[in-house]
Amino acid sequence: MRIRFHVASVLILTLASVLAAGQSRPSENPRLDKLKEWMALVEQHQPGAVDPAVEAVRFWDREWLQDVRDDLYGMRESICAAPRVVGGGRCPRLPINVRGTQQLASHAVVRSQRAREWVGAYTARHLADLERLAIELDRQDINDILKRGALLHTDIAFRADPVVTWSSDTRFLFLQKTSVNTTDGRESGMSHAVDHLEMARRLLDIVTPDPRKDLDTFPERDAMVREWYRATIGLLVAARSLDIRHKTASTDLLQDDDEVLFLAGAMHETLASPSFQRGVTTRSIRGVTFVEAERTELSRAEDLFRRALKVNPGHVEARVRLGQVLAQRGQTAEALGELRTASGASRDPLVSYYAALLIGREEADVEPARAAFQRAATLYPTAQSPRIGLSEVAMRSGNRRGAAQEIETIWTSGASPSRDDDPWSSYFTAAGRRGNSQLDAINAAFSPTRRPR
Repeated sequence: MRIRFHVASVLILTLASVLAAGQSRPSENPRLDKLKEWMALVEQHQPGAVDPAVEAVRFWDREWLQDVRDDLYGMRESICAAPRVVGGGRCPRLPINVRGTQQLASHAVVRSQRAREWVGAYTARHLADLERLAIELDRQDINDILKRGALLHTDIAFRADPVVTWSSDTRFLFLQKTSVNTTDGRESGMSHAVDHLEMARRLLDIVTPDPRKDLDTFPERDAMVREWYRATIGLLVAARSLDIRHKTASTDLLQDDDEVLFLAGAMHETLASPSFQRGVTTRSIRGVTFVEAERTELSRAEDLFRRALKVNPGHVEARVRLGQVLAQRGQTAEALGELRTASGASRDPLVSYYAALLIGREEADVEPARAAFQRAATLYPTAQSPRIGLSEVAMRSGNRRGAAQEIETIWTSGASPSRDDDPWSSYFTAAGRRGNSQLDAINAAFSPTRRPR
């Protein structure tokens, strides 16, 4: 399920800087005009809202957005390299190639294996226009514009209906998103759309500590970028919208972030669940596999949870989910060890509830299993799962009457399997429950009336 908020489309925007040039004579540089239009829309966008800026940009095609991304990168390098920019001139100029165009590519992108998607060729005239615009932009903060732009495309990705397109091209194209949709546990179709979440990533890829000094980009050092990745991968997990490319980009960039590693593990844990293993028949598209066999998905989840715990041994929820994955892989003794450790350390009722249920399920001895299920029932008195567990434990001990009484308790107490009453029904999505509040906090810091510190 995608997060959507609908408003009427209002596409009449005050973009004087763009329209004034177009009314008097044909534009000498339509590509530059498109960049200026995008910047104007970003400036007026209210992060977290589906406003006129969202309604306008969501219809832009991939080529326009690729030009915007490349031009912003070109301006970022101009700010660093052009001596006319105040404080600039400390970065080396890149050579002109044999065709007389300037070739720009980021060293940081080479580090993250994205060089082939970051190659931009510019005519000398367009590059000169970008350098002039960069002088104006330097009076602001290009990092701020990049972050606000990323938030605009994040809102399009999560809050607006996708503009579905179709392509017969056999390659994965830049900013093209292919989705396999499921309904009621069955595959219901495939669609293509512009990948605005990837556009947001590509903008944040340009962020660097000091644009006037650093030719390389280091988005992983920026607090907002790190928080954005935590929030967005959390939202994807919470919505069961399992975007493997976004997961991979997150873990590639933030290899030492325990929360990102935890959420990535939760995504693979979900892909191993029956709803995906049985409900998705299309496992790969154009040679790229995005849903592996259950054993492979569990193995990947285990690895990511272990990496999260290596970074932060106190990440209790990662330990609970590691215990769940180990149990599914048949490693009961190790699973119980992780679950008991997590249960003793947890201060979150929800995490404690999951730990108790899983301990009760894996315990071979009746009394420890009963104690675990009773602990879960105390935490969520109206939940069905602990009562069903207690009934099973009673049956294992030969107490048929006690088993029947536990089932009867479900009916008399009003216990419910609904998400609100029994958190077990939302186990797979619960890992991403903080994503919305995290993104709200970022949006508040980037309101048009405020500037982040």
